Amino acid sequence: MMEKWIKSSFGSIDAEDIQKKADKYSKICLRLEKNLDPNPIQVLLKEKVDKFKDAMPIVQAFRNKNLREDTHWVQIKKLVDKEFDITQEDFTLKSLLDLDVNQFRDEITAISLQATQESNLQDQIDQLYELWQKTHFVVEPDEKSDVFILKELDDIYTALDESLAQINTILASRFVKPLRAKAEQWQKDILMLSDMIDAWMTCQQSWRYLENIFKAPDIQRQLQHETQQFMSVDKFFKGLMAKAHKQT
Repeated sequence: MMEKWIKSSFGSIDAEDIQKKADKYSKICLRLEKNLDPNPIQVLLKEKVDKFKDAMPIVQAFRNKNLREDTHWVQIKKLVDKEFDITQEDFTLKSLLDLDVNQFRDEITAISLQATQESNLQDQIDQLYELWQKTHFVVEPDEKSDVFILKELDDIYTALDESLAQINTILASRFVKPLRAKAEQWQKDILMLSDMIDAWMTCQQSWRYLENIFKAPDIQRQLQHETQQFMSVDKFFKGLMAKAHKQT
């Protein structure tokens, strides 16, 4: 089995199968130690079994598709202090063992875990982007007039709450460092959007209330200055909402 394994190209290694066989023979070695007198063959067998057993976590770490060339591989190669390329056809399991990487097993598996968690966090950020790509404002004519107003905000508020909770969870992760700037920008944008919608609804509610007041002829005569002020705001608001309708 060793002869077959060490000649296998790195990309074709079945790490799970090797791990199972190594675990099996590791148990055999323990039974030998208990039931036989010490002997060189027993020692040699254990050394070979341990060599492959210890290497499998590194094989799995090296096969992690989330390892990035510009960050994680740079860290690994700096750690090993040797040049190698696992994508080359002539890079075999023996090539890996010859690098003597077992001494860095904990560090390498930690880098692999970091890569996986970073990828998971990036996926969560991508999900936020997809959520807001398909979340639309509903801008339709008011029932009492032909003016466009903002309606049906339940889905928007739900999306805001879910997004803020998700981005806070991302920022709380100990693996967020490379993505912190992006996550903090998302948090800033979500909070700004929430404030904007609150201000938008406050403005809309005030406009609807005041429109009913200032459309009365007697109010227009009694409060001419205030009426002019409202008409200016009224024109701006209607124009803004018409533009918003075209964007939805």
